[in-house]
Amino acid sequence: YGFGYSGPSVGDLLGTGLKLWLFGAVVLAALVFAFTCALYFTLKMRGVTVPFGQVATLWSVSATPAIFMMVIGAFLVIIPTTVTFFLGFLVLSIGVGLAGNMAFIANYVGLNRIARAEKSMLVPYVLFCGLAAVVVMLIFLILGQLVS
Repeated sequence: YGFGYSGPSVGDLLGTGLKLWLFGAVVLAALVFAFTCALYFTLKMRGVTVPFGQVATLWSVSATPAIFMMVIGAFLVIIPTTVTFFLGFLVLSIGVGLAGNMAFIANYVGLNRIARAEKSMLVPYVLFCGLAAVVVMLIFLILGQLVS
């Protein structure tokens, strides 16, 4: 009887958690590739030739806190209880957002440490990161339509 409340079953929460976890993994892979390319093309635009592996290392070091927060949030979301799902959502939305902003700053500092360009890298960095964000958002929206 439960006062007229019929909550979701544990199976529904587990299925939703798994869907979100796989969805997040695909979007994360697209994000890694898009933003690593953004860093690479920022350097290319300023006439600096750096191996792609070095740029990927820069991105991975600066994004490590955000990836760590994403892993914690993903494991919390996949546990089939309402409380852990909510806590995982908080970690994914707030924690990853804050750590991601820190990664953007670290990427810009890292670009300037990798190569001393004659002109500032700020404008191409902002443009290419904006383009990468648009690409990742389009992938997010397309996958969101496929999942729902």
